[in-house]
Amino acid sequence: MVLDRHHRKPRSLGGDNGDWNISLVPHKLHMAYHHIIGNGNPLQLASRLNCLPFLQEYYFTAIPSDHNFAKRVRFGSNGVCKKSHIILDSWNLLFGDMTTFQAVATLNATWVDKDFYLQTFKKRK
Repeated sequence: MVLDRHHRKPRSLGGDNGDWNISLVPHKLHMAYHHIIGNGNPLQLASRLNCLPFLQEYYFTAIPSDHNFAKRVRFGSNGVCKKSHIILDSWNLLFGDMTTFQAVATLNATWVDKDFYLQTFKKRK
């Protein structure tokens, strides 16, 4: 199995090659992750997840890991997500039968910049 070095904080956003910033992940999953988020930060990931039709019953936000809630940034959905069918395929490849909450835990443990954590809430009906 070919493993890629995933930069949790992308180098283009100031991340480096330190061990703290690297996750070794299977190549196919690495590509699937970048189909979902591109090369963005956790705030952009939350925004992207909020616009996906297959996740509309959930709300996503990214919170600084220092728990400074004054820095919390919330993103709503604009209802439009380009290439959502490709993103759905990537989501299914990455997370399979996981619940949304398990998928978020996996994102935080392996994929997301450690300066943030992704959080989700089930929307009230």
